[in-house]
Amino acid sequence: MPITESNYDLPSHKAGCHTQLRHKTTNTTQGSPILFVHGATYGATQTFDYAINGRSWMDEMADQGFDAWCLDLTGYGQSDRPGEMAEAASLNAPLVRTDDAVVDVLHAIDFICAQGAHDAIDLLGYSWGTVICGRVAGQCPERVNRLVLCGALWVEKQTGFQASRIPAYRTVTASSALNRWAHGLEPGVFETIVDPCLFRAGLSRVYLSRNILRMLQDETQMSETQQTARKDPCGMCTYISLFFNCCSVANSMSYISLSLWLWLRL
Repeated sequence: MPITESNYDLPSHKAGCHTQLRHKTTNTTQGSPILFVHGATYGATQTFDYAINGRSWMDEMADQGFDAWCLDLTGYGQSDRPGEMAEAASLNAPLVRTDDAVVDVLHAIDFICAQGAHDAIDLLGYSWGTVICGRVAGQCPERVNRLVLCGALWVEKQTGFQASRIPAYRTVTASSALNRWAHGLEPGVFETIVDPCLFRAGLSRVYLSRNILRMLQDETQMSETQQTARKDPCGMCTYISLFFNCCSVANSMSYISLSLWLWLRL
């Protein structure tokens, strides 16, 4: 079944910026729309619409009749970067906090509902997106039909860090991303779960494609280090710091898996 893709520029919580909302659908689409909301490192178009062997999660959802949408929050994916991200990270306060992201998501919900005369949509949040979607559902329950929290955040009780020390954005390299994904696993286990060649090739696509675009826009030549690094807003870190300093929250992946299984069958 042919899948139709459309991209829309929406108002951002940040003056002068826009977010990108992507829509994938087929002529068999039915039911309420579903909006995917990403985490703190990779945008939605690089997470939910990242094709492996020619197919993405968004493609699979659209093929199954879902009215699939995903939003790149301000500063991520194909959305605009705030001007502060062109300055030294230490010069400004953390960008794109959870409350800011909630505003971006609500703009997207308003747009989606207007397109199909819906009153509410389904929300699926991943990682930091679980916090954002949970906040939206709590503040505006009438706008959310079903809520899925995938890979929900958790923190362990430990010495915290002060929000005042958090920069505007952070620089993430492909190698640091690989190390973070493998953290906590015994040597050799990661390779049994994910093909290292496929993983590294995917990181190269995510990191290089966006940086090349920025290079063309800025008309500057990147160094070898810049070609394998990206900037991500640090607003989410202010939320995490509150938990590091006051509590310990357990995360159960079996519960998350069960939630997703139930949602797909409701």
